[in-house]
Amino acid sequence: MRISAKTEYGILALLHVTCHAEEKPVAVQTMARQLKIPRRFLEQIVMDFKKHGLIRSIRGAHGGYVLAKPPESITMADVLAITEGPFHTWSCVTEKDNFYCSLENVCAVHTVWQEIQNSVDQILRSFNLKQMSERTRHLKHRQEVLIQAWAGVGE
Repeated sequence: MRISAKTEYGILALLHVTCHAEEKPVAVQTMARQLKIPRRFLEQIVMDFKKHGLIRSIRGAHGGYVLAKPPESITMADVLAITEGPFHTWSCVTEKDNFYCSLENVCAVHTVWQEIQNSVDQILRSFNLKQMSERTRHLKHRQEVLIQAWAGVGE
């Protein structure tokens, strides 16, 4: 499974909105500049998130985007479902209605693909935006502490 730039940028944008939610709505132009994401591409991603109910827009001079749901209710699985579509390991596991294999009942690989599918689904559902934003804040604080600690070194 390879994660596309759309998913990577989408996760970064949602984290940005989550981390700035207490301050004010975030404009796409601001996100694009701060995250170094092409604005037009980010606009498309944001529209997909809006269409699927993850974010909502606020109009006006100080408008922008905010989360439409609590951050703990938006999982990485939700984001990937919007940006990538359903995660599939192998057709015999995920497309049973449209897939036929004469070896399915005696195929050892089928159970491996099923376990991989279940594990990835479980992991993606276990991470939400609230957890990710807390990690982001923690890492940013840690970076600031390190910068301060090293400020006088070597002078």
